[in-house]
Amino acid sequence: MNESLLKMINLSAEIKPPDKEAADRDMSSMNLMYRFSFA
Repeated sequence: MNESLLKMINLSAEIKPPDKEAADRDMSSMNLMYRFSFA
């Protein structure tokens, strides 16, 4: 995983409130990003 992507994830994790629905949404979009970057 590249560093800028990790930094982006960390930043967005800090900014967003820990609400369940948003977390689920973030996880699914992260899974998509992960899949695309290693496709």
